[in-house]
Formats: sequence, C-alpha cells, structure tokens
Amino acid sequence: MATENEISQYKVIFKSTPNAIDFAKLSIRSFPKIVIMSDVFKFFPYGELYFSDPGGIIIDKLNFVEGLKLEFKIGNDEVGYVGQNFSWAESQVNNTKIVNYISGDNVFIMKSYLDRIDRKKSRAWSSYKLSNVAKEIAQKDFGLTDTAKLHISDTMGSDFWYQTNITNRNFLFDHRERAYSQVAPNSPYLTFINSNEEFYFSTIESLFSEQQPVASFKLDFSDTAILQADTIKGYDITFVGDPLNKPNYKRKMYILDKSGVYASTDNLIQDFFVKAGKGKTLITRDLQDNPTSIDFLGIKETAEDEYRLNGKRNFKFLDSVLPVRMQISLFFNPLCVSGKLVDLKIESSFESKQILNELSGNWLILSDTHFMDWEGIATTTLTIAKSKIQVDTDNPFYNDFL
Repeated sequence: MATENEISQYKVIFKSTPNAIDFAKLSIRSFPKIVIMSDVFKFFPYGELYFSDPGGIIIDKLNFVEGLKLEFKIGNDEVGYVGQNFSWAESQVNNTKIVNYISGDNVFIMKSYLDRIDRKKSRAWSSYKLSNVAKEIAQKDFGLTDTAKLHISDTMGSDFWYQTNITNRNFLFDHRERAYSQVAPNSPYLTFINSNEEFYFSTIESLFSEQQPVASFKLDFSDTAILQADTIKGYDITFVGDPLNKPNYKRKMYILDKSGVYASTDNLIQDFFVKAGKGKTLITRDLQDNPTSIDFLGIKETAEDEYRLNGKRNFKFLDSVLPVRMQISLFFNPLCVSGKLVDLKIESSFESKQILNELSGNWLILSDTHFMDWEGIATTTLTIAKSKIQVDTDNPFYNDFL
C-alpha cells in the first residue's frame, strides 16, 4: 500500500525487507526532501529520503541497519512510478532541534540494491560474444529477467573473457571499451542501470536509432502553457568544446600486425558522431590540419583482436560524441530516465523560421533527477544531449562546419 498524500497527487512507497520500516500511512509533510537519480556514466542509481523525525523514533528504535533492503518509489497509478529496490548505505541526522533528546531529519542515503549484491568474482567465458556476457550478468547476477528492460547491442566476435577478482560493475565498465558493433561500427558503448532498473550495454548510436521518445516538451512561458505538463520550466545550454574535443579532432592511431608491421590510420572526430538525425558538428575544418593525438591501440593477430581494437578506437571518442547539452526542468515525469529519448519543440525568435531547428528534435537523457519537497511538489530535472545540430544555410560558417 502506498501513501495517499492529502496535499499531493503523488504517492511515496518506502518499506523495508524484512518489514522494519513502512511509511505507507505517513503524510507527505513527513518527507522534507526526496531524491531519485541515475546517470549513464555512473552505472548504479542513487536515492535519498529525508524523514522528519522530531521524536527521534528511527534513532531510538532502529538506529541504522547497513545494507537493509528498501523499496523506494514515487509517483502514482496514473503517470507511473520511478524507483526500485535500494539498500540503506548511510544514515544522517540533519536539521537538529535544541531539545534533550535526538530530534531532526533522519536522512536515508541509499544506493541501488544491485550495487549491494555486486560482489567480486573470478571466472571466464569461452567462445562468448561480449554482449552475451553482459546479458548473462544482467539476468543471472543482477536478477533482471524482464527482457523488455534489457537494452543490449550485439557485439562482434566470440572470444575468451576473464573477470579477475572484480565486481560486475567494474568488469562491464572495463569491457565497454572493447565492445564493437557491426551495426554501428564507429559508435562507443555505454553501460548503466537507470532509475527504473533498466539495464544497458548499448552503442550510443542505437539509443538514438532504435527507440522512440518517451515524451515531448516545448518551451512556452505564456500564462496558459506554464502549468501544462509538457512545458519546460527552465533550461541551461552548454556546447562542450575545446577542453574535451581537442584531443579528438584528428587522432592518428597505430596497430601492430602479427608480422611485426605497423599500420596507421587517421581518425576524424566527425566520423564518430551519431549518424541518426540531420545536422552538423560545430567544429570547423581547419582544426584538423594536423593530428591532435597519437595512439597505439595494440596488436592485431586475429579477427577478434580487430574487433577489440575497433572498440578501443571508438571509445577514445566517447567524450566528444555528445557535445551539445541542455539541462531542463520539468514537472515530474517518471518516464524520463537516463538512456531514453525526449523530443523538444522550441520556437525561433525569428518569425520567418518559426521553429528553432538547432535545438529541436530528439535528445538523449544522460542523467535524471526526480525531486519532491515537503509540500508534495515533484519535479524532474534532466541533462540531455545530442551529437549534431541543424545549422541554417545562411550561417557564415555553414560550409566550414564538419
């Protein structure tokens, strides 16, 4: 049973296994702050719940149970829920009161329960595709058996894979660098679990080309639109430039074959951007006059070696393939979690254009933060990114952009 909040349309589910904590009947005002978040670069989700505990009940009766399994979700039956099973990782008492006993806000700091059960392992896979290794870890070790929540891009090559006294998270993080897809031959891989406990071992290309947006939002600050669920409440824009891109403008890469001969290739940044959708990079051609990095990828003796080296090559460009970024603030939307697409419709300030094509279209959610305060006001903040943007033909640099 979830909390029916008298001042909020949303419910809070927070209960432990075994049954030591169940906040089902508490008012939303019992929770000064609630946070659930995930990120495509951090693998496991994270959560916080602030419980107003003026009588010190948690400290007096339960104190802190490290690793306690906690089901933690917010939402309602109409729009859905965001959240999953977490574990109690840390406890704090903040906003303390001047009384003769413990009184304040008890803060439940949580990490994904899958993180809690992720232990170091030593094992090997023989004649396995790396994508099948990832699938086996997701299903057998993490218990994620719902295939609709597994997003795995097929990899090339069957090889030996060794997990040597490291966690599954670290193994997958290390081996995303070696993953190579024939369908998206120039796309690096990401691996993570989002706020709705969906598992990803996917190329960035597939995240744009193999799914539809979960929601569409517009920029409209008129009196009638500001309260609509599909309206962006606030935004910031960042064009990631030289600090990340400079090493990747033109990378000269060397491979040593089995006969002892070196072969080199020039790898240009624009070849690794997402192919789905129209647009250009905002990088001018003159920046590629000379190599900006030189790399030795390794030794190639077999086809499997070549696949691994191609994956390593692609991964070098990970920081650059999503250089256009926005942070947008929205009404609460549990569908908007990392790894999903959202569609933006933004008007141009020029009447002749109507739509600002540069920033409209599909964006990939890099991170999601779902927040609720003590009044039951829930919001969703997203960091979103795209690879290229449409550039007007009258832009003075149109022909110079890659």
